[in-house]
Amino acid sequence: MLKALEEEGIGIKGSGAKFEIDEIVGSSAGSLFGAFITNGFSDETIARFLADKSFIRYFINPARREKGKMYGLSYHDVFPPNVPDMEQLLHTLKRFTDLKRFSSLVNDVNEYARAFIPEFMRTGDLEGSMEKVLEDYADVDYFGIENFLREFLSFSAFSNTDRIEKYLEDILEINDFHQLRRKKGIDFYVIASELDRPRKAIFGHKKTPYTADPWADRWIDTVPISTACAASCALPVIYRPKKIIIEGEKTYFIDGEVKKTLSTHVPRQNGADLIIISHTLEPYRYQEKKGSLVEHGLITILIQSAYILVAQKIRSAWANYSIRRQVYDYLGTQQFQDDLEAIVKDLATDDKEKFKKTLTEFLEEKVCEMLQIDLNLQYIYLPSSSDIFWMDHFNIFPHYMRKLVNSGYNRAKQILKENYILIK
Repeated sequence: MLKALEEEGIGIKGSGAKFEIDEIVGSSAGSLFGAFITNGFSDETIARFLADKSFIRYFINPARREKGKMYGLSYHDVFPPNVPDMEQLLHTLKRFTDLKRFSSLVNDVNEYARAFIPEFMRTGDLEGSMEKVLEDYADVDYFGIENFLREFLSFSAFSNTDRIEKYLEDILEINDFHQLRRKKGIDFYVIASELDRPRKAIFGHKKTPYTADPWADRWIDTVPISTACAASCALPVIYRPKKIIIEGEKTYFIDGEVKKTLSTHVPRQNGADLIIISHTLEPYRYQEKKGSLVEHGLITILIQSAYILVAQKIRSAWANYSIRRQVYDYLGTQQFQDDLEAIVKDLATDDKEKFKKTLTEFLEEKVCEMLQIDLNLQYIYLPSSSDIFWMDHFNIFPHYMRKLVNSGYNRAKQILKENYILIK
């Protein structure tokens, strides 16, 4: 993409191109290339570096790393095994030795056993005895399959981004967002998503005060570029969430594309006059030669699912922008002037209030038509409570289903009471 832009006279600031890019926003793998590019590594340098290796050095590369030189990267850096450190081992040990955590399960088993054994001894009907016990003890909680998996599949990922961070730290001549801006006049922003709050972290030279709002994006200026990139690349399941201490708080970050895909709001808020968008998240479209993805296995299906999810977010955002732009552009067209002329011509009156009312109605009608707004259609938004996150979503026993249903019912009643006026 950069090479194509350069051939059209568009280059990074300092390249001497006719038109220069002075702000780069990178997320996930894009953050790595943003770090390379802002540090002066050209696309030719990157391509040459990737090809200039013996076969074995793609897997283990002992080459000495130097500032400004792209030496030493290998698969061992990109996909190291996620071996837990001492802190993680101690935490895991503490979880599994904390008997209080299993008290609910032990109590449930005890209650069921005390009710089931006499019933089974009396009737000899295994299935009937189980059904009666579950019916009689509907209020007893127990571990469903989802909670069971949470307990025994507690590892966070297969790999981690620690060695990617170390590689960048070793080769980047400028590993500080503030210094990069001072020396090269380039604003570089790296995007990550907070794991424990549904908001984005925007790493760069700007900082915003801490907010308790879990949806408000947070601008952070105290993290090195290498660390920010490691956080942005932490793709869930593949890479362990990246732990960073921010203002004394232990915070975990995952891939930057999880929320607000493409992050065009960052350059927009910074006053950009042109935003160039590039991404690789295009889903597969059926081809006779490749066939259905169901024939290519689990990984391919997961990748396609993620790509469809992200690509749809991108397309929706682009469609919304296009519609808004269409409304504005309409005001400068001859069609608008003709429509306006027709209104003025038909409105032979000096009554200013009537004129304003007629013009307002005309504009409202046109805006609704372009934005596809139906004024007779309204929405009631009833999201579930966040408490449902910890419930067992696959539990089909009656008492647990009632628990889920009651959660949705209580949440809906609360929202309706606090946010809506229903005319009866």
